[in-house]
Amino acid sequence: MDRESSPAFAVLRASSKRLLLFIEGEIARQGGGPVTLRMDEFQVVGSRNVVLPGLSELHGLGLIDWRRSRYSKRHLIALSDRWRAIETPKHARIVSAVARVQRPVPSTAASAAPRSRRPRPPAHH
Repeated sequence: MDRESSPAFAVLRASSKRLLLFIEGEIARQGGGPVTLRMDEFQVVGSRNVVLPGLSELHGLGLIDWRRSRYSKRHLIALSDRWRAIETPKHARIVSAVARVQRPVPSTAASAAPRSRRPRPPAHH
């Protein structure tokens, strides 16, 4: 099955399709492979309120691999074929809805172990 006839692609919102076309164009323009895009580069597609849920949807549906860099306005993106694992339209609709609400945590926060605080020694007066 090709990507455009897959259940994952079929449930994409129009704004997410525009975003995917933009990402594919940037990947091609930069010579293929993963790309780093800044938030301001997405302005041609829409506002943050359109782009961030769209990135999350594309990632959740397996059309792209997406990580936010430690610099939160930069996004590391590559095309993916994980969409092949979504076999039914119902599964695709559920994944899409959840992905648009639950966005990935920036990679540094996700990979950093929580720090424990050592208790302060009592103050002597």
